[in-house]
Amino acid sequence: MGVVGNLDKLAARVLKLKAVAEKSIRDAAPKIQGLIEAEFSAGSGPYGAPWQAKKDGGAPFSGTSADGWVKVKVIGKTTIKATIVKPGVFHNAGTKSFGRKSAKALRAALKLEGYARKGIKGIVAERKSGAVVRLPQRQILPDEGTGIPPTWQKAMRAAVTKNMLEAGARKAGG
Repeated sequence: MGVVGNLDKLAARVLKLKAVAEKSIRDAAPKIQGLIEAEFSAGSGPYGAPWQAKKDGGAPFSGTSADGWVKVKVIGKTTIKATIVKPGVFHNAGTKSFGRKSAKALRAALKLEGYARKGIKGIVAERKSGAVVRLPQRQILPDEGTGIPPTWQKAMRAAVTKNMLEAGARKAGG
């Protein structure tokens, strides 16, 4: 086989790898959503750290699933994006104390987003001092600089391995 034939084979392999990457991302996204669902069920964050209990001692988000709080989708062909929907953003990072004016603005923003629930006052309840109760961090998604959680890495690795084998790659060591 000549140089042109070898280049054609190489080009075909590169295109196959691109397709493997795209299919792997599509396969991994629902697995990541499932892992986030499991976090909610276990009451822990993406790295396994348990969430702080509510003031009454109850489990945070009990009876709640990640559905409606976190949306995982494929962006383009090779990116998985996980987005936290309000009010989950306040839990993911926790909140600082707010002054009376900021608390009023926060309550208004939550009502505009349709989160004027009975328990919302617990998030923005004003103290006599005029400050607002802090919401402890209950991490839902990993921090940008912390790295991908091991369970998420395992799910992505499994999707890539499956698609590589389907594309004709040989198993390592085999």
